[in-house]
Amino acid sequence: MRLVIVLTFTLFFVSNCTKPRTVLICGDHICINKAEANQYFEENLSLEVKLIDKKKLPMIDLIELNLRQNDLGDKAINVYSKEKTKKEVRALSSIEINEIKKNIKNKKNNKKITKKKK
Repeated sequence: MRLVIVLTFTLFFVSNCTKPRTVLICGDHICINKAEANQYFEENLSLEVKLIDKKKLPMIDLIELNLRQNDLGDKAINVYSKEKTKKEVRALSSIEINEIKKNIKNKKNNKKITKKKK
């Protein structure tokens, strides 16, 4: 019986301590591989990380969020302008992926050649 409890705790502990799945964003698309991510970082000194969450949040009722009680106990409608924060991440075609991989190889070869010349 104690063994079952220990195994249950161990399984629960291991499943909750996993790293969330992430994706690197290079400009307007998902990075193909780490080489592209490194190259993009070298050129722009910025890299976005997007968390992929399997659990979908429940729908939020915007009316209830806007109808908040003020200090007097009356419900008031609050309207705020929101800047567009979520930008679209486009999917790359296989041709674009191959072109990006070729560019990465060419830039690596050029770096090697310049290092040898020095």
